[in-house]
Amino acid sequence: MGTPQHLVHLLRRLYEDGTALVRTDDVLSKDFHPSADWTDGVSIGGYKISNLRYADDTTLFATSARHMDELLLKMERVSLEFGLKINHNKTKMMIADRANNNSPEVTQIANCEVVQSYIYLGALISNNGGCVEEVKRRMAIARTAMESMEKQEHNKSY
Repeated sequence: MGTPQHLVHLLRRLYEDGTALVRTDDVLSKDFHPSADWTDGVSIGGYKISNLRYADDTTLFATSARHMDELLLKMERVSLEFGLKINHNKTKMMIADRANNNSPEVTQIANCEVVQSYIYLGALISNNGGCVEEVKRRMAIARTAMESMEKQEHNKSY
């Protein structure tokens, strides 16, 4: 991805054979050896990506419902080791397919609801990979804000 090879090599050496721990408040877990033993995921820029994490949000990527089920079970098993539990009611699955064949007959994967779109980190993500719905949503939010400001200005003039 354009990163100089000597930096890639340095980072790889820094983390190989390393150990890690997890801190929750002031409690430290036992140390463990982090590993990347999952080979499924989507290819982006020549790299396999199976998950993205931001704060307490995790997005998993798999190439099939079976792989997603396996990945979610693995994540659930490892999470339980650290006292964390996945809330299946809040967990959503989405089949992304730009050919618009998004398997509407599939309503559940790994005991989680399959949705056509969802809000992630403030943005509407849709299963067709497009942004039309997100642009319309943001325009509606802006329109509502403008109408609210106009009402406030109108009320001030009286």
